[in-house]
Parts: sequence; C-alpha cells; structure tokens
Amino acid sequence: MRIPPFSTFRAERDTKFDLEGTIERQGKESRLVSVPHPAASRLRFLLNADGTFDGRAVNHNGTPMGWKYKPDPADVRIEERSVTSSQINLGGTNIELVYFGSTSDSINITYREFTGEDLARPAFTQNLIYAKTDPVIRFRDVVIRVEEAGNQSISYTVVSDGYPE
Repeated sequence: MRIPPFSTFRAERDTKFDLEGTIERQGKESRLVSVPHPAASRLRFLLNADGTFDGRAVNHNGTPMGWKYKPDPADVRIEERSVTSSQINLGGTNIELVYFGSTSDSINITYREFTGEDLARPAFTQNLIYAKTDPVIRFRDVVIRVEEAGNQSISYTVVSDGYPE
C-alpha cells in the first residue's frame, strides 16, 4: 500500500493490525485499523464490512485525510481473529466492554451501552485507550485489573462491577 506522500507499506500474511474502534462516515459504519508502519502511525484506515480497505483514512483525531489508500492487490482483507468482551448489567443499564487488542504502550477497549431491548445506543459508545503500564483500568464505576494483554487476548479480573456491596 502506498502511504502518501513518499512511503510504501508491505505486509506479509499473518501481519497483525490493531483494531482501533469504529467510525461513521456518510451514513456507513466502518472499523478503523492501524497499520504497523512509522509513516502511518497516526493514521486509522477504514475497513469495509468484509475486511477490505475502504480507501479512506482518518488521523488520530478523527479528521478525514485527503488521500486515497488502496492496497495492491485490491482484494486484500483484514480478518478479525479474536475479540474478548464482558457484559455487565449496571442497575438496568447493560454495558459491554470489548477488547480490541494492544499496542506496545496501550490497551484498546470500546465501551457500549445498550437499552433494555439490547439495542446499542450509538451516543453511548466510546473508544477507550489505557496505558499498558497501568495494571488497573477504570471506567465509570467498573474497575478491572489487567493480568496480561496481548494483540489477540486479555487476561483480567473484575475488581468492581459498579454494584454497591
């Protein structure tokens, strides 16, 4: 894949990419993936539902980039291998924490809130990034102690699920 203006990224089969969450653009939700290349370190590439590259990217702040990014061959696809999630019911509010892997220095989690009918509440979805060096993840009233976090799995203990003792 050419990464304008002057770089090219080449990936071998089984190269690991980090899923960085989702974004909605032009009424379509796309997954965001980062590419392990220094020239693309602040970019997140949009993936179609089938895992192919959309051709668009956003920077680390979510601002759309003006270049088109297309791999060669064009049908290259990113396959999701593993996602670990935990669902917790907080007094009638259902939440889900989805683990999206880690980088060398961060742990990536998506927080989702659901209605009583298990419908995702779009305004209540948030991408969370935690320092990998911190053994405790705290979001709202949920506290999780991380035992080990890799690209494909996480081992953790729920310290507090938000319910009063």
